[in-house]
Amino acid sequence: RVIGQNMEPTLAQGTICRYRQMGANEQVARGSIVAFTTSEFAGHVVPSRVLAKGGDTVQIKGGQLLVNGQVLPEPYLRSTTPDEHPDELFPQVVPKECYFLLGDHRGASKDSRHFGPVPRSSLLGVVESVPRET
Repeated sequence: RVIGQNMEPTLAQGTICRYRQMGANEQVARGSIVAFTTSEFAGHVVPSRVLAKGGDTVQIKGGQLLVNGQVLPEPYLRSTTPDEHPDELFPQVVPKECYFLLGDHRGASKDSRHFGPVPRSSLLGVVESVPRET
């Protein structure tokens, strides 16, 4: 069950979703939603979106996410105003075997902007079952 608003509008608070455990050598594609846990969340399982992988350079400039110097299209984000996401993030290289994770609701999400890239060992799996509105 999703706790919090970090993945809205993709996953609303209270949504039940399933994740598939990853294989030992499986790489996660950019844009995938993963389930992970860190000490930041006191053991709760949290969904978030993979936006950069080990070796990628990530930056937030003018409210836009750049990966390897290119603006990353993010059609899943709800429309926002620049004042809503004033974050700036200086370019940083994601360490090997780590992922840079962001929530879809940037204003309410605690993610890699706050606690840094997440080691692959903290990923529990890839979210496979995302409920769709009817």
